[in-house]
Amino acid sequence: MYFFIYDSLGDKRKYRKETEKIQMKLAEFGIADEHARATPLRTVSELVKDALHREVSNIVVVGDDHSAHAAINVMAKSKTQSSLGFIPISKDSLVAKVLGIPFGQRACKTIAQRKIKKVDLGRIGNEFFLTYLTMNAGPENGEPSRFARSQSLPKSCAIDIPWPKDATMTISMREALIVNVSPWHKEGRLQLGERRRLNISPTDGMLDFFFLPSTAIEPDVYRNFRQGSFMENQELSYFRRSELTITAKNDIALIADNTKTKQFPINITTVPKALQIIVGSDRLF
Repeated sequence: MYFFIYDSLGDKRKYRKETEKIQMKLAEFGIADEHARATPLRTVSELVKDALHREVSNIVVVGDDHSAHAAINVMAKSKTQSSLGFIPISKDSLVAKVLGIPFGQRACKTIAQRKIKKVDLGRIGNEFFLTYLTMNAGPENGEPSRFARSQSLPKSCAIDIPWPKDATMTISMREALIVNVSPWHKEGRLQLGERRRLNISPTDGMLDFFFLPSTAIEPDVYRNFRQGSFMENQELSYFRRSELTITAKNDIALIADNTKTKQFPINITTVPKALQIIVGSDRLF
């Protein structure tokens, strides 16, 4: 059984026509079972909780990364065996990109085919993320803010990381990326420097940590870092862990799955096989 949750975003004029096409296409595939629309009083999170209580086997969210992030968190916390599906009505969805889900009505075929993968999730405190976490101290002139689409160079900040033998390592950085699944590289393959090649996967039980140093002051270097291109920056700090606690000496902004979160100081962990999710043939892992 499918239960479709339409985010209130779909009621906006610019998305209304695509939402109507999605409903028609789902009917063509014969999977337009139950559906509900989110409202300020009945949020996506509340509707997902209700579906889990009724033991619905396939919960599909129609919306953007914010609604997908909300559903991921509810389902991960419940440790359910139900599967999550996602139909993006926003063309810049990172979640849809890594899952290989086409935009709008074209996603309906993928949902109907119901190819399931069990994936790891990253966790910040009590909040989960599928793609990656961005961490910085905001712009040179201003408060920490949402930086998911900004190309402005963040100001320098210092963080402390526990190291073996009760030591602490301090990193002076511009920005950090903590990656569960890479939205930039097919099958998670990523080139670090001239010789090192990384395979990032949401099925390996690990997270990949990248730190852009404070010495990086060129806009092009920062832009490349944001796009997952690390070839030109030999000073980049990188390591792979299943768990890491980070303490900051500055105010820090955190963005998970294109969604702002407030968790600091933070303990970042990976949760193996935390979620069953519907994927497409073009998934990036």
